Amino acid sequence: MFSGASFKDVKLYSLQLHGDDWLSENFQVKEFRCHDGSDIILIHPLLVHGLQTIRLQIDEPLFLSNAYRSHLHNINVGGFPKSKHKWGMASDMATMGLLPQEIQSLAKELGFGGVGSYANFTHVDVYGNNRRW
Repeated sequence: MFSGASFKDVKLYSLQLHGDDWLSENFQVKEFRCHDGSDIILIHPLLVHGLQTIRLQIDEPLFLSNAYRSHLHNINVGGFPKSKHKWGMASDMATMGLLPQEIQSLAKELGFGGVGSYANFTHVDVYGNNRRW
């Protein structure tokens, strides 16, 4: 359901101009920002829709620890060279009310293109189909 996204649908935002804009009921542009302090933010609408779907299903706030990453920031944090974070198509997240394994299971059930299982967070992306690690 949340897979197979196209790069052409990625939206460009400015943190300064659009940071407080709402993308969905529970997510603002600034939550997707790169942690290198850059103004540019890339966000794919399907990612927002998928995260909002998770948020509504679990009825708990989601904390996006890492969404968009500039190319340079991705290099600096040792990110995968083809990371979908660089295109605003991926997010790492956690919640206080559920274990990462529970979020991972839901993300797989919802059909995210990529779901990464980590001890303290869950990675989801909307690129490709049925990629799991």
